[in-house]
Formats: sequence, structure tokens, C-alpha cells
Amino acid sequence: MPSKLKLKLFSDERLETAARTVSVIAHDYNNTLAAIGAYTALLLAAPDVSSQAAADLGEINRAAGKAAELNRKLLVFSRRKIPGRERTDMGLFLKKIFPELIKNAKPAVLKLSAENTGKEPVNTEQLKELVVLLLRNAAEAVNPAGGLIRLSVKKTAAGTEIKISDNGAGIEKEHAARLFEPFFTTKPKKEGLGLAMVYGISRRHSAEIRVESEQGRGTEFRITLGKKAQLGGTHE
Repeated sequence: MPSKLKLKLFSDERLETAARTVSVIAHDYNNTLAAIGAYTALLLAAPDVSSQAAADLGEINRAAGKAAELNRKLLVFSRRKIPGRERTDMGLFLKKIFPELIKNAKPAVLKLSAENTGKEPVNTEQLKELVVLLLRNAAEAVNPAGGLIRLSVKKTAAGTEIKISDNGAGIEKEHAARLFEPFFTTKPKKEGLGLAMVYGISRRHSAEIRVESEQGRGTEFRITLGKKAQLGGTHE
């Protein structure tokens, strides 16, 4: 019988401790990277800079840019406060950005079922990133030939539920406890920050995360906005 996994996650003390540590380090790195960028720009603007020096400084700039993007992802995981909210109907919002979401689901086919959920205070930029991250995660799990991802949003008694399911390989049971840890990955050449960012965005929206997975049959993520945070998990 295929192995089944069920996980319910609100918040996790291990992840909360990691988030606090990461937040301090990431803010310090931000200051360092800002200084590198500023000094590099000054040197590039110098009238007597040689072509070789300009090329080298350009490489420094690109490396600093990559580091800054990595730092941004760590802050998405670790931040506690939502930078800005607007009252949004998530059903209408997902319909609006659906053409862009299709690109992030490739090579899988993406199907959308979106009910109007009513307006609620959310950060649309962050929730869009959450959906994109889960779509990319699903796209990596499915077979390029015949891969299918379903995205749905609806209003439930518990709150607005965003659900993303795929017909991919499923999640190994032994990976469940580390699923949302920063830098945990089973995929070569991947950062392992996608699901950590999903956790961070969900936590800031007081959301519950539910994961159900079956080996060889696929995985389903459900994000319910408006839940209070604590941790509970069951594996079957």
C-alpha cells in the first residue's frame, strides 16, 4: 500500500527559533550588502576606472545582487510583521494573475477553480509569492508528460482556503519533519528556501498549513488564512 503522509502546521518552535536567529543575521547582512553596492557604484563612476577594473566591479555587483536576493528570501521566512495589507478578494485576485501563474506551473498543466471569497486584509504581493512558490514546488514534483496541478480558492467556515495539489511523486515520510526548514532540500542545486518562505508568509497571515501526500500519487498543500498559530502534526 502506498505510504501516506498528513501534516498540519500552524507554527513550530524549532522554526520560530531559526526565524529569530535568521532575522538578526539577515538584517546585518543587508547593511553589509548595501555598503558593498554603494562603494562599487562609486568606483564604477570614477572617471579613471580601467575597463578591466570596471569588469571586475561588475562581477562584484552581480555577486552582491545574488547575495541580496538570497537575503531577501531569508527575510521572507523570518519576518514577523506584514509590511502592508489591502482588502482583497483572493478569488478575484488569483483569476487576475492566472496567466502569470500558468508560466510558473510549466511544464505541468495548471487548472484553476476560484470562488469569490470576499475582501479581507492581506498582503497580495506576499500571497502571490506563496502561490508561485507552491506551484514551482509542484511543477518540480510532477512528470513533465502528463503533469497536472490544481489550484483552488474558496471561503470555508475556518477562513479563506488556498489549495494546490499535484499528481507528482509525493513526499517521503522521513522528510516531513524538515519540510519547512530553511536550506532543507532533496533536489540537487536547489537552495531549499521555497517552503521556508511559504511558512514565513503563512505565519504572518495567521494561516494554517495542511499537507497531505501519498507516494506515487501526489501532494496537496492547503493554506487557510485566519488561523491562530500552534503546532500539530499527524503522520499516517
